[in-house]
Amino acid sequence: NAALKVLEMRPAQLLQHLRDGLLDFALTSQVPSHAVGLDWQPLCRIPGVVAVRKGHPLQHVRSLRLFQEAQWISVDSVADTLSQFNQLFASSALGRPRRVFECTAMNLAIKMLLNSDSVMVASQGALGPGLVGLGDMVRHLHPVELEESVPDYSVNIVCVNRSYLTRAAGLLFNQLQSGFAEEHSTSNAP
Repeated sequence: NAALKVLEMRPAQLLQHLRDGLLDFALTSQVPSHAVGLDWQPLCRIPGVVAVRKGHPLQHVRSLRLFQEAQWISVDSVADTLSQFNQLFASSALGRPRRVFECTAMNLAIKMLLNSDSVMVASQGALGPGLVGLGDMVRHLHPVELEESVPDYSVNIVCVNRSYLTRAAGLLFNQLQSGFAEEHSTSNAP
């Protein structure tokens, strides 16, 4: 008998649960800084976007520099130098904005984005259908077309050691790998 339990956590929490033996494996959208001793397998890359609510006063601004004084929402710790939020500014040789609100609950962060003049970096997938109770976000959020590039989200599957996985966990691990590979090979085909 096997049971599937799905948990939503930020990358640092996932790594700790893996190391503590509480998870067989995890899917994560970034490579955390302390990944030593873990088996990482890349699955796909998802484009990143900077998003604001429709009607936001800065929705047509094209320079990231002009967003530095705005209120930002980060779903990762501001101290996490590998987060998409920090990478966005680092790759553009800009300092991180001073006004940042950390909110690790994605649905709550999106709802705050919808009801404020905040700015957030997110995956392109977050603007589509599928977020619980939020519907199709593209009707409510505006992806900002920046001159600077926005970092992609690297989706990885990670475990302590694949040889330690139970038979059921190993089968699911392999199915996820092949499912992602199949989906992304057909979606990237000409």
